[in-house]
Order: sequence, then C-alpha cells, then structure tokens
Amino acid sequence: MYNIKSYIIIFALSLLVSTFSISSPVIASEDSDKIIADVDGNPITLAELKLAISSLPADYQDMAKTSLSQMMLQQLIDLKILSAKADEENITSKKSYKNELSFLIDQLKREHYLRNLYAKNVKEDTILARYKQLVSQLDSDKEIRARHILLKTKEEAESILVELSEGADFSQLASQKSIGPSASNGGDLGFFTRESMVPDFSQVAFALTPGEVSKPVKTKFGWHVIKLEEIRPRTAPDFNLVKDELRDELERMVMTSVIGEARRSAVINIRESNLSNLLIEK
Repeated sequence: MYNIKSYIIIFALSLLVSTFSISSPVIASEDSDKIIADVDGNPITLAELKLAISSLPADYQDMAKTSLSQMMLQQLIDLKILSAKADEENITSKKSYKNELSFLIDQLKREHYLRNLYAKNVKEDTILARYKQLVSQLDSDKEIRARHILLKTKEEAESILVELSEGADFSQLASQKSIGPSASNGGDLGFFTRESMVPDFSQVAFALTPGEVSKPVKTKFGWHVIKLEEIRPRTAPDFNLVKDELRDELERMVMTSVIGEARRSAVINIRESNLSNLLIEK
C-alpha cells in the first residue's frame, strides 16, 4: 500500500513517463523478451521498464532501485491502459495522431542513426587525437599577464605616459584614473590569451616585453595604456576535463559533414505557397 508521499512521487513520475526521451540509452535486446507484467494480455517488458527509468532525470534515478522500479511499473501499467483506451476510441485513425507519429518516428530514426554514426566515427582514440592536435597548437602560443589604464581620450592617455616617465607607479595610476572595471586591481587583467581580448588590444599587448609600457591604444572601449607584466606558455587542460566537450565537438562535425553531403545530392522541394499560408495563420 502506498502512502500519500508515494502517490505524490508517482504523480510526478506520471508526468515524466509521458515524455520519454527519444535519445535514451540503448537497452539490451534480450530484455525485450523478458515480460515482467501484462495488462489484459498486453505485455510489459523489462526493456520498457529500463527505458522508462533511464529517461528520468538523475534526481529520480538516485531513488532506491526497488521503489523506483515499482513506481515506474505502475506508470507503465497506466500507460498500457490508456493506450488500450485510445485504441477503443480509434484515436490512431485521426490525422493529428498520424502526423505526430510520423514526426516521432523520424526523430527516433535520426537518433538511432546518429548513435550508430557516432559509435563508428567518434571513438576514444579519435577524441584523444583531436586533443593532441589542439595541444600542439598551444605549444606555439602563450598567455600574458598585463595591466592597463582605460581612458576616454587620447590626450588623457598621453598625459598618463608623461606621469609614468616622471616615475609614477602604473598600478596606482590605474587605481586612480582608469575607467575600466580592473581599476580596483590596479589595472591587473590577470593572464589571458590572444583571442580573449579585442584584436587591437591583443596585437599591441602581445608585442610588448615584460615591464614595457605601450603607446596609447584605441579600441571600441576607449584609449588604453598597457603594461606587460609576465609571459608564460599556454597550458593545456587535462584531457579528462575536456573529453566530453571534444566528443560533442567531433559529433557535431560528423553530423554536419553527413548532412552537408546528403543535402548536396538530395532533391529538396519547398512549397512556398503552403509555407506562406502557415505564416499568415500565425
């Protein structure tokens, strides 16, 4: 017998089970033959239960396996009951149902195709090779640490250079006169890469030597006086920290390539008149 808390959880799960993720993990084929229950002779398989559970958010999957399995089984029973009701009322003959079913089938085909495509083309060694390629590009790059004083006019920037030539401290001038957010840190921008700053700024900053101060530099933010503090080799992130990101990148590249090639050979006809009617309806 379920208590009131269990019913609340079951209700929440009922909302989730109605929107199973199409991209759920692959379930072992043998599980499709293992019947765990039936409703009026309509079987519920272990594969269906596993699919339902795997489609839930991680917070729900952390529940005790026995409790979660029992709750999801009840939801699958309800699903079979409502599915039978839909058959009784001939819902499947309605055009709206057929349209949605066709759309869902296309989505399911896409997900299974991409899953197989990625399994063939994006393997651990492929990801590692991409990582090494990116790391090799870092070997010739560097990061710098610089300070800057941001001002509104060129005249103000030139005045700063005069004060510096007379022995003024750069960080103190930045704290007193810079209009940039780094003023509170004495103009210190920390370490940054070439591409992390606007090109006009980076071009000058990366050409300096440690301790050198630039002439006034104009960017969209105003006028800068830049002082280079340090240079260091650009360090590569740990492979395990970026592996998932690299996998996603490679999967996008593979998908884009396949779609691009298929589009070039596909015969695509767009019915502009029907499309314009849809836009008018909205």
